[in-house]
Amino acid sequence: MRLKMEVEINIAPNYYPPKIYVYSNELTDEISDAIKILKKYSNFSLNGFKENELYLLKLTEIETFYTENKKVYAKQNGVSYEIKERLYELEELLDKKTFVRISNSEIVNFKKVEKLNFKLTGTIILYFTNGNITYVSRRYIKKLKII
Repeated sequence: MRLKMEVEINIAPNYYPPKIYVYSNELTDEISDAIKILKKYSNFSLNGFKENELYLLKLTEIETFYTENKKVYAKQNGVSYEIKERLYELEELLDKKTFVRISNSEIVNFKKVEKLNFKLTGTIILYFTNGNITYVSRRYIKKLKII
């Protein structure tokens, strides 16, 4: 059964930034899919926390998401910010051609990767444009080769 859905769009100068509202009697799979698509293709930002201050982090600027001490962090311009999302949630939301899971504890922004080093047997080292490095877990090398 297909869900009948009404769409209403209003364009006016005072609607900035744009907002999308969804009105429904229940959260259906179709609505969930539409929300995922909207988030995936919009240049949305994440809330990052550092020293009791809130920062708006642009996805295009984030180098890596990683876990440490049971918390999730986003690293942007060499600075780490705590975020509330879990890695598996980010993996679902983020563009899979740009953000790639390289281990159980890390997702990287491939647009921030400068080069890959295959010298170590069975290991790939990623070099970021800012000079930082990280390692691809052996379990995730196959995912990396698909890109």
